[in-house]
Amino acid sequence: MPENKVDSLDVTLAKLDHRVEELEEKVKGLNSDNHESHKRMYGRIEELEKFNIKFDTSFQNLLVTVGEIKEKFNQLYQDIKELKSKPAKRWEAMIGAIIAAIIAGIVGFAIAQFFGK
Repeated sequence: MPENKVDSLDVTLAKLDHRVEELEEKVKGLNSDNHESHKRMYGRIEELEKFNIKFDTSFQNLLVTVGEIKEKFNQLYQDIKELKSKPAKRWEAMIGAIIAAIIAGIVGFAIAQFFGK
């Protein structure tokens, strides 16, 4: 092999070695950057998971509170309905007593007329 070709190959190999070293350094840098990026992403995911747990707990508490409010509202609604119907019941009882008194008076008058003769 001519000396020129050997020198040319040595230069080419040296350039390739240098290029490989540069690429290896870039890959190491990228790996380091990726490692840090992944660390930050997983940290954020962990924070979001913790927040999600707190949010779920708060939401469950809210649902329980809404259920309790609904029960109290339904009870108040029933109480109001009952209170509204009481005057009507009293009125109905009074009308019933008046009708019974009238009927008793008529029956008493009829008996008095029947036995009074």
